[in-house]
Amino acid sequence: MMQSINSSKGRALAYIAILAAGAALRFVDLGRESFWHDEAWSWWLASKPGSELIQTLRDADGHPPLYYLLLSGWLEWGDSEAWLRALSAFFGFLTLPLVARLAGRLGGRGAGYVAMASLALCPAHVWFSRETRSYALLVFEVALLLTLLVELRAGRSKGWWIAVAFTLASILYTHYMGTLLVLAAALMSLLWSRTTSGFGRPALGAFVGAALLFSPWIPAAWLHLFRVGGASGSSPPR
Repeated sequence: MMQSINSSKGRALAYIAILAAGAALRFVDLGRESFWHDEAWSWWLASKPGSELIQTLRDADGHPPLYYLLLSGWLEWGDSEAWLRALSAFFGFLTLPLVARLAGRLGGRGAGYVAMASLALCPAHVWFSRETRSYALLVFEVALLLTLLVELRAGRSKGWWIAVAFTLASILYTHYMGTLLVLAAALMSLLWSRTTSGFGRPALGAFVGAALLFSPWIPAAWLHLFRVGGASGSSPPR
């Protein structure tokens, strides 16, 4: 009994230590350096009113709007480099327990701890979690999507498919690179539908629902598909 309690305490301490290390790497000294070009562009876009922000993204940028709308709301509470980067740090940090749960479901508790520690210390993930760009949000959304699908395959309530549809749509609204990730998730769901009873039809419904949710942005995405440069060819005011 005592050994079991000690083991539980050890696992809890290891979990907390990994989260603490991940938080420190992502949040400490966020405002040490000034914005570089792309971060300044993010700030400039997010500082615009909602309708103007959408119009600017459509006509003068090459990205979907979700991250910039979130950043615009975040700006209501502060506008320092550290504060604006904290939004990405927040999503980067939230990804850690998601990855732990996902890997734990697939490979056991030990795999979950290893996966969480690997991501917590991953230089690329730390970098993008400390930058005023959309990549940390995208990784969070993908981790959430995979976790939801694994949980549904294990028998979670069919109501969770609604969360899948909204997560798929949020990926598409965050970055066009997410289209490839959505297609990969669709292929994975197709393969799982052949071995998991009752998985295929609600999965199809979730993907169709996500497409409908994304449909208002399709005309802008079509324009962006044929536009060369996007934001990289413009500069925010100095």
